[in-house]
Amino acid sequence: MKKDNIDKIWSKKLIKDLGKERFKELFSKSIEGIKINPFYSSAKESFFYPSPKWKILAEINHTSFKKSLNEINNLREYDMQNIAIFNINIKEARKLVSKTKNQMNFFCFVKDNKIYKSTDSNPFLAILSHDCFDIKTINLSKINGKKFKINIDSSPFKDLGCNIIQEVAFTLGMGNEYLNTYGKKTASLISFELGQGGDYFFEIAKIQVFRRLWHLITSHYDNEITDVVITAKPIVRNKTIKNYNNNLIRTTSECMSAILGGCDYIKSQAYDYLFNDKNDFSDNLMLKQLLIIKKETNIDKVDNICEGSYYVSYLKENIMKESFNLFKKIEKKGGFFKYLSSGAIIREIEKNNKKDLGLYQTKNKILVGYNAYTDENFNKNTSIEKANLLRNNFRIETF
Repeated sequence: MKKDNIDKIWSKKLIKDLGKERFKELFSKSIEGIKINPFYSSAKESFFYPSPKWKILAEINHTSFKKSLNEINNLREYDMQNIAIFNINIKEARKLVSKTKNQMNFFCFVKDNKIYKSTDSNPFLAILSHDCFDIKTINLSKINGKKFKINIDSSPFKDLGCNIIQEVAFTLGMGNEYLNTYGKKTASLISFELGQGGDYFFEIAKIQVFRRLWHLITSHYDNEITDVVITAKPIVRNKTIKNYNNNLIRTTSECMSAILGGCDYIKSQAYDYLFNDKNDFSDNLMLKQLLIIKKETNIDKVDNICEGSYYVSYLKENIMKESFNLFKKIEKKGGFFKYLSSGAIIREIEKNNKKDLGLYQTKNKILVGYNAYTDENFNKNTSIEKANLLRNNFRIETF
């Protein structure tokens, strides 16, 4: 049966059941401008990248060797095999690896000036983080050895209020700057970290689109990358202090969308991250949350669980088209760094942020604890937001 005929049959059925006016209300647009229909009867031939065997990635903020070693030993009790360590130097990282006898996979986020002097082949993966608001690449020509990756994180854009199309285009634009500056061999050194928001199906489609577009971009340099490493993590923007227990539900949903989209590594976030220091109780909940998803749902036993979904295929096609158009626009303007330094990226994010907040203020979008189901007595004595999060705070709850 032709698609037009199927659409007519379903439309007629819905109008009969709901009435014409209610039926019209089922059509809408996302904040990205993508049309949302009440049903999908077919989809164009769509791409699906095989889902990698995703792994849980725990995090440690390094302050001292003893403290980090204690945290690592605690994580081993949860059977955590992959750990990201932040603010560490090469010497300290080597000591930790030696102490744990190479039984775990370490991803050591080091400052670029800490790796310039390192000439040996380190038994761990050193990662250089690119600040997405820095208007130049990390100077790779100064770095000896190849056992490192450049990690490009979309979360700062996402937490400021960009939409998914902007997130994909801006983050790919940063990656492309490295290819332009250091050549096609750099492609294999780049990994990405994507912030997952609450728009479940869009976030699933986003990861597939991102993988596809990076594949196309690197193909242009004759070094196509089909298996770029993508780490996903919940964003901060939609988390609340009031009714904070809902944060656990939000992070679960965001982790699930990342897994279904096909991420390589998944992080979560403590439900009290906004107002509490790191503590055993919330860490226990966070780690067990990931372990339940991993070991009790059997979700990792199924490949490409979203393949065949007309809706996800439709979203991928539209997100890819619009993201790539924005990416090409940025390239025509001289590339990501030039576009960023002109102030255009900040202006575009601020425009979308204003639009997004308007939807919450009119209750066209709901955030429990902020504009719906608020309970002023629920956690009256909760500590205020941590000082380091107050700067440039674009959390929805603060408006």
